[in-house]
Amino acid sequence: MTQFGAVVDASVVIAAFVGEAQTPVAERILALELDLVAPDLLLPEIANGLWRYLRHAPDLVARAAEFLERVPSRIRLMPSAPLASAALEIACALDHPAYDTFYVAQARREGVPLVTLDQRLQRKVQGTAYAGLVVSAERFAKAYSALRRPLPKRRA
Repeated sequence: MTQFGAVVDASVVIAAFVGEAQTPVAERILALELDLVAPDLLLPEIANGLWRYLRHAPDLVARAAEFLERVPSRIRLMPSAPLASAALEIACALDHPAYDTFYVAQARREGVPLVTLDQRLQRKVQGTAYAGLVVSAERFAKAYSALRRPLPKRRA
């Protein structure tokens, strides 16, 4: 198993662009010194989310396109095809849309958390075998920051 820092989903990446309440935490996640990974369906999902936003902000289309083009330089995109059957099983177990469960399947395969702002997915995994894989972006950012904080010096 290859070790990555975390799987991130489209909710985190989109929030980093659109300027909403969750933007600061999304930006912190993307700025962490971690190897971030996602299934390659991340780009179509981001494009769709940006399209929804840009319907009300058409003057930002060029900036959004540049943002989208930079995503693969920060997040390693993995083929989604090998995850399809696992994603389908997880979708059926959770009664949740399969496109979200590709990220859960990727996290399970890599043995790392899925960092998300998707509260619906977070609720769906509660009390299931997948609960330990899905973590809110806020919680992850706080935990990672605490791990990176230098230890206090010992008194002599």
